[in-house]
Amino acid sequence: MKNWIFLAVLLIGFTAWSQQPESNKKELRKERKQRMNEFSPEQQAALRTKKLALHLDLSEAQQQQVQPIILEMLLLRKERTNVNYETLSTAQRFELRSDGLDKQLEMKQKMKDILSEVQYEKWEKSKRSQNKKVMRRKKSRG
Repeated sequence: MKNWIFLAVLLIGFTAWSQQPESNKKELRKERKQRMNEFSPEQQAALRTKKLALHLDLSEAQQQQVQPIILEMLLLRKERTNVNYETLSTAQRFELRSDGLDKQLEMKQKMKDILSEVQYEKWEKSKRSQNKKVMRRKKSRG
């Protein structure tokens, strides 16, 4: 009898514990995003550059070259968040999407020129894993 009660309490506790963190993750992600948006684009670029420098072991010269690229991408992303895509025509949405992909290709080429072959491979691998995480998150939303 004690075993059954123990199992019931354990099962209820585990069920309650396993369902709760998902909402916390979403809230924490939103809070982190809001805190990052409090910084200016230049500050955000500096922070991302330092994070990238830690991840890829960038030299000081590489950091100086990467920071303007990151700043450009941040400004472009910020500009695009103000666009209401529902009011745009299909041609306008196509143009925006095409321009965005062109900018991504341009950034990729610039990064390839700046980074060593090993650093570039590591950067590409981290970008792929980030994209997978984003896709999983989008898929789980619905």
